[in-house]
Amino acid sequence: MLALVEQGQVTSAYIGDVNTHEIYGYRPGSRSVHRISEYETSEQLTHVSRPIGEQYALLRDPPEAYSPASRALLARFKSYEVEGGSIGIWLARLWKREVGAALLLPGMETPWDTAPIIGISKMLGYRFYRPAASGWTSYEPVVVERTLRRDHDLLIIHEVDCSGLGFPPP
Repeated sequence: MLALVEQGQVTSAYIGDVNTHEIYGYRPGSRSVHRISEYETSEQLTHVSRPIGEQYALLRDPPEAYSPASRALLARFKSYEVEGGSIGIWLARLWKREVGAALLLPGMETPWDTAPIIGISKMLGYRFYRPAASGWTSYEPVVVERTLRRDHDLLIIHEVDCSGLGFPPP
């Protein structure tokens, strides 16, 4: 995983998936993210919307570890999958549309993990949300320069799927 950050903005990011031998990323000035396979083929990643009730949510921890707001949100999805490992490889499942949303517990944000996943997710049209007193609210993740703690659950979902959950526009 690597990213080029200029004045707090991710201008290029790449994540390699050692399991599938794929690389996800975009270069400076690009308007799209590509998936490059081991066979040296490149595919531009795009989003195809499906109803939330037909999609899975991706978790890194069992649902009971999440906030009440997150657990209630999970009930709107078809189901969920719990999977660990590298956060970049984990989120590649979202970018490939194998799952409809990703949910993270509060935790440590590190420059080497945060910058590439923020850059690729934003470039693909994914939005970030956090629980709030009145439901969920848009959240603008910060590309950190040093390790910091995030004290809330974090939902990553594509902008066209936000209305299916009744979320306010970002």
